[in-house]
Amino acid sequence: MQKWDRSLHIGGWARFRNLPLLAPIRHVAFCCRRQHEKLRVKSAGAFLPAKIVGKSRKKTYNNLHKSIIEDFFEQVARMRNIEIKAVYSDFDRARAAIRAEGGRFQGIMHQRDVYFNTRHGRLKLRCFENGTAELIAYLRPDERAARASDYELTRVAEADSLERLLAISLGVRAVVEKKRELHLIGPVRVHLDEVAHLGTFLEFEYVLRGGEEASGAAAELERLKQVFGINEADLLAHSYSDMMILRDEKTNP
Repeated sequence: MQKWDRSLHIGGWARFRNLPLLAPIRHVAFCCRRQHEKLRVKSAGAFLPAKIVGKSRKKTYNNLHKSIIEDFFEQVARMRNIEIKAVYSDFDRARAAIRAEGGRFQGIMHQRDVYFNTRHGRLKLRCFENGTAELIAYLRPDERAARASDYELTRVAEADSLERLLAISLGVRAVVEKKRELHLIGPVRVHLDEVAHLGTFLEFEYVLRGGEEASGAAAELERLKQVFGINEADLLAHSYSDMMILRDEKTNP
């Protein structure tokens, strides 16, 4: 069997070495190129079986490498937000508070978040009903108070293909399905979440812009916490994925 020449692609990855949160994606891409299955690239992100023999092998994998680069890194955005999450059941009260604050309803989304095993931080594929997704890698401390979340995001045209590749390469840690009602109060995203098997929650996300200080964002979230009547005992330190894993452990010890 012909060996795969890794040297063909070492230079191609050099400009992404400063994206540490996306290291799992680089690993997936390398694994894809080493697959013994016969693949060809129909378009960026679309992979179909084909017969690859002789000199066409090198050309095909070069195209595969180009497709992976375009899909995973072209739209990468590195961002930070400050957030608070809490158990919350009175969505009518939350909507009234949003209206009083001059908030705007943005829509209702059904999301399926697939979390993968990683060495550092968290990596999730957020799948939408139209077949697209967002791949999000993030670092966030497990704290009940307002905390910073540093993340990198890339949009994906075909969620199913990427989910299969990540599941094979990294393994699935947890799957979270939820209905999310989104509102905006100035720069703050307000999420009213109904999470399958877990319950109902409220989440504030303040996306920092430019050189904006985190302290000001944290103060605004603390103010909103009082407006919405969130008790300290209801604040959550963990992500939905952690909560789902704990639930499964209790259900299936």
